[in-house]
Amino acid sequence: MFYELNTLDPLGSNPWKRSAEGSPNGTFVGDENLFARVTLYLDPDAKLVQEHRVQKEAQQASKTQLQNVQAAAIELPNFLPDGYGRVFHPQILLHEVIANLIIYRMINRRLEQHGYDKAPEVLNKIDSCPYTPPKDAVVLHYRKTQPGKAVKKGTKLRILPVGDSITVGFLSDKNGGDGNGYRDQLKKDLSDDDVVFAGTESSGTMTDGYYAAWSGKTIQYISDHVGPSLEQRPNIILLAAGTNDMNPDHSISKEGNNPSEAADRLGKLIEKMVKECPDAVILVAMIINTCDPQQAPRTKEFQQLIPGVVKKRKDAGYQVLAVDFTTFETSKLQDCIHPTNEGYKIMGDYWYDFIHQIPSKWIQRPVGPDPKGNGGKDNGGIDKNIPPPDWGTSPVQPTSKESIMEAFQRGNGNTRGACKGKPIFRATGQIALGFGSNGDWKYHKDWKEAGKVAEGLHLDPRYVRLHDMNGDGKADYVWLNPETGEIRCWLNNLPKPWSPAGTNNSIIGSGAGPAKSVFIADMNGDGLEDYMVVNPKNGAVNIWWNYGPNDQWSNGWKFVEGGEIATGVSHANWETLRFPDINGDGRADYVYIGEGGALKHYMNTGTVGGQDVLFLAQGGIATGAAPDITKLVFADMNGDGRDDYLVWDENGGLTGFLNQPTQREGVPVYINQGPEKTLADGISKNPGSIRLADMDG
Repeated sequence: MFYELNTLDPLGSNPWKRSAEGSPNGTFVGDENLFARVTLYLDPDAKLVQEHRVQKEAQQASKTQLQNVQAAAIELPNFLPDGYGRVFHPQILLHEVIANLIIYRMINRRLEQHGYDKAPEVLNKIDSCPYTPPKDAVVLHYRKTQPGKAVKKGTKLRILPVGDSITVGFLSDKNGGDGNGYRDQLKKDLSDDDVVFAGTESSGTMTDGYYAAWSGKTIQYISDHVGPSLEQRPNIILLAAGTNDMNPDHSISKEGNNPSEAADRLGKLIEKMVKECPDAVILVAMIINTCDPQQAPRTKEFQQLIPGVVKKRKDAGYQVLAVDFTTFETSKLQDCIHPTNEGYKIMGDYWYDFIHQIPSKWIQRPVGPDPKGNGGKDNGGIDKNIPPPDWGTSPVQPTSKESIMEAFQRGNGNTRGACKGKPIFRATGQIALGFGSNGDWKYHKDWKEAGKVAEGLHLDPRYVRLHDMNGDGKADYVWLNPETGEIRCWLNNLPKPWSPAGTNNSIIGSGAGPAKSVFIADMNGDGLEDYMVVNPKNGAVNIWWNYGPNDQWSNGWKFVEGGEIATGVSHANWETLRFPDINGDGRADYVYIGEGGALKHYMNTGTVGGQDVLFLAQGGIATGAAPDITKLVFADMNGDGRDDYLVWDENGGLTGFLNQPTQREGVPVYINQGPEKTLADGISKNPGSIRLADMDG
């Protein structure tokens, strides 16, 4: 029961009875909405009666409504016993006191949940919220940080996403999606940072879409299988687990769906991560809500336990924080569990925001080298059994010094021998390099900086390629749409300005698959590089032949669909397959990379300018010198038309092996060029941003 603070109240002229007259906008709707909005802000799980009436801003009452409210404020005391209205209805000042009490009770409830001391009860204006998170907060809340801001300049972010199907990105490949889950959006948001994803699993169209997550699995399963990924020593771990532990189906929630027991398992998983990666920051998700009525109550209970699990470890000195995903809207779920394609992008924004809230001093340089590319798991994954090169029987066999001298004299023409009988000549191919100087089979680096040669299209640089699209011998600027594979091209007219190719603002092809599936190479030796799409499940290749500019064709460029030119072989997928020219005939060959950088070659024997591609198996052609196959690149370094075997270092330096012919056309010998930076010193850039191409023809 509320009592008046002032006994002078004739006819209720003072607002004892919540008269609307004293309210700034003539109605108490604003105060009611304020209470509702504060309630939902401090406790998103709260359920309000008639919640649909809550408005973002107080509405202005109409003149008639105001008159009715004012009349009621005067008339009601006249037919109530004297003082009745004044006993039960507080004045505006007391409303503010009540509002503060309610707000602080709600604040303190949240603080107690997170293990903090209670806030002081001081009077504040009810149009402002006095709550500010403690500096040592355990739980981070989403605050919509703008994308593109560096988290910590000069420090690489080696991020390991850990979890279940939501981390995998389940269903994100449907309805035009890319299969990347939240990871691609997160990487785009982190565009001003040097980012590499860690993990043993991968999916989607990203070239670096690694993680440690397994669809339909529980916290215990994740804990049992995350070890190899932790060995890659991430400096940031994004942990979102427990959704399957709350599932009512015990064939999924194998350890039971008790929230408290699941929270204990989560705590043990955190401790395992800290033990293996003591330098890493671990962000633990208060998992997203579900609209499944059978799973939702346990999910909410589990969410509320996570801050306590995290606080216990944080108080022990661990670099761990809880992150609040409970505000992620269930309207962004497509099956009550997994986000829609738009929802996955929003989830990426959430993680980006939380990463920005990590104390800067916590984020240290990652330990050890970046994770080695695992070749993907499609089509049999990485081949671990590529045989060594078979050059056949050497035509040069050990013999006596006298025989060698005799051969030398005959070759120099110093002696003559009479032929007995009619000679018969049979072609055996080149069996020796002949007399005279042959060079030292070494590349002598002589790079000269040319400065900026192109302004670029100001599009995502990860999808920039350099290919000769018009056959003039100079590499043109190509950009592929990451989702559709649409191809834009600006022609290289150096030293004159670049010009858009075709007739459609540089678009020369509509695309036939995500950028990760697209490979561009000259498959018929006509000097124009063709457009191919590879099926990662079997290594099959479909081609669109490039015939160059033609105003009679769509976009002013002629591409002719050629269908399937290779049915594919095991172990060839987006991660392992390449199209270098191994034998220098101008036609790109089909080569896949195996474990350690070993190579298996299928030589392209089609005719020049034709569409009759035929691949002949050559077996293994290199034993490998690239444990991380993502660092292996092919390019012709010495201008002999044969693509060499090159390996990047962390700063864009190059070493590798020059490709030299043997008696078997499709099985070269690779000549070791020496230690790191033998071919190029590097430019202190991530190799992922560097392209090797002939820019001046």
